[in-house]
Amino acid sequence: MMTDLFSQFASTTSFGTPIILVAMLVPWLLFPTPSPKWVNNRLLTFQSWFLNLFTKQLLLPLNTPAHKWAFLLASLMVFLLSMNLLGLLPYTFTPTTQLSINLGLAVPLWLATVLTGFRNQFNHSLAHFLPEGTPAPLIPVLILIETISLFIRPLALGVRLTANLTAGHLLIHLISSAVSTLFSLSIAVSLLTFTVLILLTILEIAVAMIQAYVFILLLSLYLQENTWVRLTANLTAGHLLIHLISSAVSTLFSLSIAASLLTFTVLILLTILEIAVAMIQAYVFILLLSLYLQENT
Repeated sequence: MMTDLFSQFASTTSFGTPIILVAMLVPWLLFPTPSPKWVNNRLLTFQSWFLNLFTKQLLLPLNTPAHKWAFLLASLMVFLLSMNLLGLLPYTFTPTTQLSINLGLAVPLWLATVLTGFRNQFNHSLAHFLPEGTPAPLIPVLILIETISLFIRPLALGVRLTANLTAGHLLIHLISSAVSTLFSLSIAVSLLTFTVLILLTILEIAVAMIQAYVFILLLSLYLQENTWVRLTANLTAGHLLIHLISSAVSTLFSLSIAASLLTFTVLILLTILEIAVAMIQAYVFILLLSLYLQENT
């Protein structure tokens, strides 16, 4: 049972050769190429709208030197999003459930942001390892802690993406197996389990999109730290999500009123959550300032 359960994450082979490269290249073939016609079709229009909106919102808090990363981050977003979503189809393989693939993406990009910071602002980057006013006995400990926190970032990027996708695939596999098993015992229980499976699949579609976005957002925040622009990560992520969902409401209204109303409900709930986050962040900011003042008085 355990072998069958985890065998879905093993890379399939053809004639003894792993075909994981095929699974990573196929998503690019599904995206249409630009058309020389004056009027594009709906797919090309949606693709252009999504890439323009995503690039604009991602680079909004960054300064001009960081805009060189626009093409790389947008391409990586499309790559992760397509692989995550295609992996939810039956009889498919998801390369992003492999920790080696995710670390292979996270480590070089994280290292590039760190090297960018050391090249552009060497003293400022070194200052992150030792906060100002640190007592002498704590200096070695704080340097060690800050170094560990820096080097754990790419590991957190890769493990977060792998763990979320793997957990979702395992749950879908377990519940789908339970549906066929319970069908011979109780049709009502089997239909109820199938309803849970449908809801879980919808949730996993959302998780696949959110995890791809979070991966790129964290990379942009690492880049932001090394290009002199400092904004609160929580507020930046919240504003970006509100803007994206509000744009989706107007876009879906012409396609499906029901989907537009559902998205609008999500927008209202997210706005309420962001109001709470804004108040909490302001309180935490003032609280930390008071603690710093208390230490110096």
